[in-house]
Amino acid sequence: MKWLERAAKARHGAALCQLGLIAENTGTQVGLYRYTSPEDLKRAVEYYRQGSAAGNVDATANYAGMLASGRGVS
Repeated sequence: MKWLERAAKARHGAALCQLGLIAENTGTQVGLYRYTSPEDLKRAVEYYRQGSAAGNVDATANYAGMLASGRGVS
């Protein structure tokens, strides 16, 4: 995790996307569903946005998906 965070600080798109995935999928499993806190979802959106700005296409797709679904946005 330390190296992933270092790469993200250097604006490495794939690292930012991975941190977004971690933030988005952190949470409590309830039956078949996972509850992720609104703060974690907002953090995921921000990581995806930054990864997208760095040119990572996966981060761009994930960012678009979050915006389209309204998850993690006010």
